Amino acid sequence: MEQIQFTTHAQYDDFKGLVSIDGADVGNKDIHDILRELKIDMKKYCLVGIEIYKEHYDFVSLYVLDMAGIDTAREYIQSIKDDEPIKVFRVNTKLTLEQFIKRTKRFSMILEPRGLNIINREMIVEDIN
Repeated sequence: MEQIQFTTHAQYDDFKGLVSIDGADVGNKDIHDILRELKIDMKKYCLVGIEIYKEHYDFVSLYVLDMAGIDTAREYIQSIKDDEPIKVFRVNTKLTLEQFIKRTKRFSMILEPRGLNIINREMIVEDIN
């Protein structure tokens, strides 16, 4: 067991940003199917986070919350004070980044150089190519 800060991290954090993902369409394998394939009981656990890290190899971990005695994950997490840790379980997978992205319908990522602070700013954009 370890205590971590659930945030992005790279060795130097030269770029930071945001990611948005839409799950796969009904009938296609999605992110929750990863947990089912790993025999994680989806009636007992709720997916609450995803960590993707790439260095010399791809590292995809899914974070789940034990739902015993909990009505909804959102209500439970909101009931915990900001300075208190949330108890979750990490499920390490053997998926590559490419295999993970194939489990999504849409994947969007934006990055900015460290300290530039342009994320969520309005921009006027003109293509130059």
